[in-house]
Amino acid sequence: MKAYYFKFIVFVLVLITFSSCEQGYSYNYILTNNTDTTITVFIKTFSQDTTFTFLPRETKNIFSTFHGMEGFGGPFESEVKFDLDRIIIKKGKKISLKDYRKTESWKFIKKDKSIAEYKSIITNSEF
Repeated sequence: MKAYYFKFIVFVLVLITFSSCEQGYSYNYILTNNTDTTITVFIKTFSQDTTFTFLPRETKNIFSTFHGMEGFGGPFESEVKFDLDRIIIKKGKKISLKDYRKTESWKFIKKDKSIAEYKSIITNSEF
């Protein structure tokens, strides 16, 4: 019987150790309009649809999300398409040729041990 209790206690301690290593992380998507005119940004996520208007040289946080419990050592860079279901950027009637659902269109930056940012700059050359 004593061996059973010992194994149970060891199991509980291991479970507590592994579960305490997980943490939740927040991610912000930040765009900068580096064009010479006003642009419109439409985003669709799995929880909201929003349209933003950016003046020239303006920067805005277009989306914030919490990925829930992830392993120790984050926040972690992941595929943008899992957060952004759709993103359309227009300059007048022209639509950006750059695919903002691709992770390589964004720069991943860890701000601290619980917050990270995906940043991107919109330029005249992508229209």
